[in-house]
Amino acid sequence: MLKDSIVRDLARIEATQHVIVSMLQSITAQLASHTGTSEPVKKTDTVNVVGEATTAEIALFASMSPKQHATMLCVVSGWRNADIAEQLRVTDNTVKQHLRAVMKKLGVGTRGQVALVASDIIERMSPTEYKKTSGGLPFDWAVNVDGSSDPYYQLYAPVRDVKNGDK
Repeated sequence: MLKDSIVRDLARIEATQHVIVSMLQSITAQLASHTGTSEPVKKTDTVNVVGEATTAEIALFASMSPKQHATMLCVVSGWRNADIAEQLRVTDNTVKQHLRAVMKKLGVGTRGQVALVASDIIERMSPTEYKKTSGGLPFDWAVNVDGSSDPYYQLYAPVRDVKNGDK
């Protein structure tokens, strides 16, 4: 139990570390271009900012349920809680619960931070890898879902709908 908690905490730290390093590099580059100083500071540590998602990030995403992935993808796409609730066929409070769980797992405190950290990790994952970690939901699901007939609905459907065989 304690080991799992430590592994999750390390994954959260590693996931947010990439975003922070990337932001610092961007700020340094902007400062260097405005002040006319020499080249921007180069990354000298071993953080994998550009390239593939780390094992810890993949494990972090794999620890989320398909409902949490669906909620996270909607937040990354800029959806409001009411729109997410309508798509997932749940209440606004249920969306808030899913969002709080995602924030806790990512180690962030706002939906904006969820969008920033999650989109950074998703950009570095292959579509196949993301689909595996999400339980079958594609990374571009929230962008492409049209609200009516969703072939992925069974992945995030409320238990009441699964029992009744709704689609």
